[in-house]
Amino acid sequence: MTTTALSPDVRTPPPRTAHPGWGITAASLSLLIVTALWVSNGGPSGGITGIGRLTGLYASNLLLLQVLLMARIPLVERAFGHDRLAH
Repeated sequence: MTTTALSPDVRTPPPRTAHPGWGITAASLSLLIVTALWVSNGGPSGGITGIGRLTGLYASNLLLLQVLLMARIPLVERAFGHDRLAH
């Protein structure tokens, strides 16, 4: 009985080229830009309504990021891997 170290069907995944913190940094930067735009348009002066608008802007921004991550853009998928993006 002989055993082989690797069977021919086993493939090693390509090396990751991006640092894991880059995605969190990009998401944080986009939320910071949304906040800056909200403040420049008189956001805090609206009271509860202003906070509700900011929450809606955050939600739509994060949903847009989710759609972009799941779009299987080759550069992003090679950098992070599809399983990590889906998680």
